[in-house]
Amino acid sequence: MKSWLKNFPPFWTLVSTHPWLLFPVAIVTGLLIGFLIRDVPIMGYDWMTMFAGNQATDVYYPPWTSLILWPLAELPPRLGLAFINGITIATVALTTYFQGLGNSKGWRWLAVFMALFSVQTLVVLWTGHIDGLALLGIWSLPWTMPIVLMKSTFIGFVVFTRKEWFLTALLFGLVSLLIWPNWPAELLATMEFRNMHPASVGWERTGFLPVILGIFLFLKSKRRDIFQNLAVGAMVYPFIMPYHHLVLLPALGELKGRRLLFAWLAAWLIIVPVGIGTGYFVYFLFPFLIWWFRRSKKEGEGTWLEFFQTKLSSAKRFLTKTRSPA
Repeated sequence: MKSWLKNFPPFWTLVSTHPWLLFPVAIVTGLLIGFLIRDVPIMGYDWMTMFAGNQATDVYYPPWTSLILWPLAELPPRLGLAFINGITIATVALTTYFQGLGNSKGWRWLAVFMALFSVQTLVVLWTGHIDGLALLGIWSLPWTMPIVLMKSTFIGFVVFTRKEWFLTALLFGLVSLLIWPNWPAELLATMEFRNMHPASVGWERTGFLPVILGIFLFLKSKRRDIFQNLAVGAMVYPFIMPYHHLVLLPALGELKGRRLLFAWLAAWLIIVPVGIGTGYFVYFLFPFLIWWFRRSKKEGEGTWLEFFQTKLSSAKRFLTKTRSPA
């Protein structure tokens, strides 16, 4: 038996050769942890009071969200909480790991550990929120567009990364308005109440300085860089909660050394303004660092500024040609 085990390749050697093995391992591990923590008394308040049975899902989220959550929402509440938290754990671990495939194995696994033990992941697990499911949806865009857009947060900025994603989002938005004409107005009506939460940050608390910075960074962002577009969204969006930054955590997988440490600490610093009730500009440090650390990456197709300049030049040539005498 022992000699047979010696001849069997170590698990991590198998993973290096067959990375797909991480999927079943991460899913099983995530679900197991989700089941182990499901009965902790303080766990899952938002799942229990909002998502379980879709009690109030349609109040704070677009109307198709309750349809997507229906299989989990109809389970016994604690069982549904175990599944949604298991999905979050598995998704954060997998997306961070595979985002860092170009990094060394040691730094990659450290990044996975840091992503799992960030305040964003811990709060999503504590509340039983659905951000992990939305993050999972990014993997299969454009087919999973409803899953991504069910979160009315800056995750929607991911659609700018690919032309087909943007067109799919536009088409889905038009169809949703035909089915549920009033959903944008109903969602906006909840914004005032959302901004009353002590951990929320909106334009009322920060003014428009983050928006101005975000617009500038958007112009300098690489068009096909998912995380630069998401980081910009975190700066310009009118409503932010600390756990919304969960979708930026996979970017840690490509970092190492001081950059990884600084980004992780910036993610944790979000708890400071929540505790002292001021200094909400700290919320934007984490997305800014993610954007800054990716500025030298080559994602192709140039920046948004270059894209708009090209389109403007094309428009000028077209106008000049149409105005010239025959």
